[in-house]
Amino acid sequence: MGSRLASFMVCAGLAFFGMTSTARAASVWLEATIAFVYPQADGSLTLAFNEDSPTCLNPASPKYYNVAVGQNGMTADGVRNILSAALWALTAGNRVQVNFDDSTTKCYVNRLIIGVYRPGS
Repeated sequence: MGSRLASFMVCAGLAFFGMTSTARAASVWLEATIAFVYPQADGSLTLAFNEDSPTCLNPASPKYYNVAVGQNGMTADGVRNILSAALWALTAGNRVQVNFDDSTTKCYVNRLIIGVYRPGS
C-alpha cells in the first residue's frame, strides 16, 4: 500500500509541476502601419510594420510577424483574407491592428483589423 501511495504522490507531483511550468501564450495587439507584406511559397506570409511591439521576440529589424495555416488558429481562408486586407492597408497607407501570439519568435498573427478598434470596448 505504501508503494502505491508513493507512486500516486510522484504522479500527482509531476502533474502539478507540468501544470505550473507550462508557458501560456499571450494574445497581444499591435497598432501600426505596414512596412511590407511578404507572401511565402508555402502559402504563409510575413508582415513587418513601421513600429514594433516589444513583446514580439523576433530578432529581425523590423520584426517579422507571421501568418501561417495551423498557427494561432489560422486557416487557409484566414491567411488569404489577411493577405488581402494587408495589401489594401499597405497601398492605402492605413494603420492596422494585428493580434499575435508572443510565445515564439514567429509572432503568429491571427487577426488583422483596418481602422480603429479597441479590444474590450
